[in-house]
Amino acid sequence: MTSPSDYDERIDELMAEYRRRRAGLAEMQRRIRRISVTVTSPNRAVSVTASVRGEITELSFPSGAYRGMAPAELSALLLSTMDEARKAAHAEMVEVMRPHMPTGLSFGDLLGGDADALLPERPPMTDAVRELVSDDPRFAVPDTPGRAAARKGDAEQGERRWW
Repeated sequence: MTSPSDYDERIDELMAEYRRRRAGLAEMQRRIRRISVTVTSPNRAVSVTASVRGEITELSFPSGAYRGMAPAELSALLLSTMDEARKAAHAEMVEVMRPHMPTGLSFGDLLGGDADALLPERPPMTDAVRELVSDDPRFAVPDTPGRAAARKGDAEQGERRWW
């Protein structure tokens, strides 16, 4: 059994970890605010810069190639290049966010509104928290045939799960 002083020490460690992570959020926010991605069309007719919010912050025509294009062709090229720039800025933000996301939760899923990713049946926990609650029945997930089979497979492979 764990003594109260062991719990106090572990709580102090967890709070220190929390404070380190919180301090890292300021740098993450700075990096996100600075995201700006420029995409140039393959024929170099159009260049588009998008912010992390998907706003087009710059549009340029680096060559004269656009002059020989039909209006519908230029319009399609503009739209596709803007879409690529927005997607690239989004992908960069997802990469910046990745280290700050809880285990098992994708920032892309979060933005996409995936309910299972937002509130999974088994909430994501750090190994430290999982260890503290592993024997507490309040954190057990009700058994289903699929989960029982998964646990059996884990046991056969020698894996220890908290659920």
